[in-house]
Amino acid sequence: LLGWAVEFGHSDVATLLLSLGARPGTTDRKGFTPLHRAAWNGNVDVGRLLLDHGAYIDTPSVGARNTPLILAALRADDRMVAFLVSRGADIEVRDGKGMSAMDHATLHGAAKVVDFLLQQGADCNAARYYCEVGVATVSTLPQRHNFDQIVKSLCEPWSRQSVVTAL
Repeated sequence: LLGWAVEFGHSDVATLLLSLGARPGTTDRKGFTPLHRAAWNGNVDVGRLLLDHGAYIDTPSVGARNTPLILAALRADDRMVAFLVSRGADIEVRDGKGMSAMDHATLHGAAKVVDFLLQQGADCNAARYYCEVGVATVSTLPQRHNFDQIVKSLCEPWSRQSVVTAL
């Protein structure tokens, strides 16, 4: 029941269920916890409620092994990504394909998420590959703008280093 309350945004029901002893770490058959559902739906308030009641922040799903942070990055939800990182989510955890939240954000053109994860010290080496793959799928000018911003963000640290090295 808790998973469904979270899925459909009924934070009042989720609060009631947790107060009655519902376990926030219970998984469905795909290995999704209520926190996965909150992350996918961008519900920071419910995410906070679940974590305050003991939900584990880095639980991987079954099969794809997506964590709540990876799901938020897939959805390009910079607010949820920032919240999960502020609560201790591992920014370097990898899914079943070996991809991190940074890799997924890059592949899907989530420029704000990429910038945030870079500020948090995320490894961006593989992200450069995913940027090349993602930019090949661009079909609109806003998407292109997002990838231009990602390329700038990924290359900026090296361009500053190159200038310093050249001096």
